[in-house]
Amino acid sequence: ETRKKKKDKCLNIHGNVGHCHNCKTSYLISDSDNSKQYKTVTIDNSRFSERIEQYLQGRGISRDTAILYGCFETSKGWLGLPQYYKGEIVNVKARNIDKKDFRLIPEAMLSFFGFHLIDHSDKDIYITEGEIDAMSIKEATGQAALSIPNGAKNINFLDDVWDFIKHAENFHIFGDADADGIEFRDEISKRLGRDKCYYYTYPDDCKDINEVLLTHGKERVQEILSTPSEYPIKGILDTSHLIESV
Repeated sequence: ETRKKKKDKCLNIHGNVGHCHNCKTSYLISDSDNSKQYKTVTIDNSRFSERIEQYLQGRGISRDTAILYGCFETSKGWLGLPQYYKGEIVNVKARNIDKKDFRLIPEAMLSFFGFHLIDHSDKDIYITEGEIDAMSIKEATGQAALSIPNGAKNINFLDDVWDFIKHAENFHIFGDADADGIEFRDEISKRLGRDKCYYYTYPDDCKDINEVLLTHGKERVQEILSTPSEYPIKGILDTSHLIESV
C-alpha cells in the first residue's frame, strides 16, 4: 500500500532470489517452492533442405551460420529454430517460411536461441528480439548473438536462465525500431541492470539489424555495433534520450 504507482511492477525474481524495489527487501526462495517441471523435447534436427537454405540466404544468412545455430527443417517443412539450455535443445520455434506464422512446443522450457554459443568467459552478451537478427550479427561480425524465445513482450523466461548470463559485464540489446521493440529494449534492460546495458539505433530505412544487413551490407552492421548508446543516468535526461519515445 506504500507504492505511489499501484500498477508499477516492483518485484523481480532471478533464479531463486527475489527483490522488491519498493521496500528494498531481498529474499531466498527454497528450491521446493520454485521448482518447475517442463516437457522433455525430443526432435530430429538433422534435415536441412535446399528450400530452407534458399529462404535464409534471402535474409542474408549463410548455410554455415544457420547450421552453427542448429537451424533445420521440421516435418511440416517449416524452419526450425532451436532454443538451448545447458547445451541441450529444450524448445523449438517453428517458423512458416511461406507466411508469417510461428509455433512453440507447449509446456516446454523457453530459453535463448543461440545459447549454446556463449560461455562464462564472455564478458559481453548480445541479445536480439528475433532469431534472424541474432544470425545477422553473427554473419556480419563473427560475434555470436542470442535471441529471446517468444516475442518482445515475453521475457519472464529470464528467471530460468539468469544464473548462466549474470556473469556478463555488458549486455548489448537489439530491439526492432517500433513501439514493441522499444518496450522490449527498455523492459529487458531493467531486468539485466541498465548500468550494464547498451542499445543501438539503425538507419531510418531499417527497422531491425537484419534489414541493415540486407540494405546496407556487413560494413554498416559493423559500424552500428561500434557505436553503442548508453542508458541515461536516472533523473538526468536531455532530448536525445526522449526523442524515440516521442
